[in-house]
Amino acid sequence: HLIEHKWIALSTFGILFLGTPHQGADIAETALNLLKIVSLYSNTNVILLKHLTSNSELIQGQLSGYNPIGKDFQTKFFYENLPTKISGGISKIIVSRSSAVVPGAANAEPIGLNKDHRNMSKFESTSDDDFCVISSVLCDMATKAQPAIEHRWADFREKDGKYRIVWINMR
Repeated sequence: HLIEHKWIALSTFGILFLGTPHQGADIAETALNLLKIVSLYSNTNVILLKHLTSNSELIQGQLSGYNPIGKDFQTKFFYENLPTKISGGISKIIVSRSSAVVPGAANAEPIGLNKDHRNMSKFESTSDDDFCVISSVLCDMATKAQPAIEHRWADFREKDGKYRIVWINMR
């Protein structure tokens, strides 16, 4: 690992994922099939959709890499509770709770929002219930972050003091 990655890890307290399809999205399969039909008539690009399907190689690689480092951070997995209107009167949950959560993630919490996928980060006002949920999580993390990060850096300097010299010389 590069020392710069270590510094990022030491300085990161928490991670929030909003509607991230860690296990893929079921609707990606449907969209991929529709895009293949459209590709008969025009240029299309299916690369992104292939990566969003369940069990995609890219997603599996990301999952296997997260758990070893995820335990060092407070992680919140936000997912939508309301279906998203797609087209033709069809509504679907884009990222379900089971897809939003990294299996086996330590120090993690799934949190449902009463929003559809498109509106997970859009709020009518600061009194919106979901805004209050996310704000509360951020405030809690911010309160706990500084002492935790200071402690991590102190431990790091004590155990790996040689990197302190490298840091000073880089300035």
